[in-house]
Amino acid sequence: MTVMNDYPQGDPVYPQYTPPQKHKGWFGRNWWWFVPLIVVLPVTCCCCLPFGGAMLFQSQVLKVSPYVLEPVALAESDNRVTDALGTPLAVGTPTQSERTVAGTIYMDVEFEVTGPDGSGIIRSQWDLSNLISPKMISAEITIDDTGEVIDLLDNKTDAPEEESDSSSEE
Repeated sequence: MTVMNDYPQGDPVYPQYTPPQKHKGWFGRNWWWFVPLIVVLPVTCCCCLPFGGAMLFQSQVLKVSPYVLEPVALAESDNRVTDALGTPLAVGTPTQSERTVAGTIYMDVEFEVTGPDGSGIIRSQWDLSNLISPKMISAEITIDDTGEVIDLLDNKTDAPEEESDSSSEE
């Protein structure tokens, strides 16, 4: 008599017994991102943060320097600028570059100003050959909306023209 079983020919093959694996701890699961973080974070803090802080400090000091305040005062006193941008003018973060030409040091300062009616970019150039009293060589503002360039040192258009009364004095 033959016994029929549900297994194919021969005895059933029992699966190999594997003991349950221990679960890895937190470090075992996360070492691949934690170790580089521990290496990169101190390098970033020691190198990048001081340079970024120094640049931020320099831009804030430059913001209250005469290299920015004088062109802003000229812009606020110019009727063409106040008509285009309104008052008061808020100053953005200034940038500067220095160059030497034939022994004379020049500094170019550029920053954005915004008013209630629009915004513009002020560019000024300074002669630093006498550091005690630097001289502004040029200052202009470019109105963003119209693209108009206004020379801030040109006061001829702001002054009212006087009519000559030479014909009536005869």
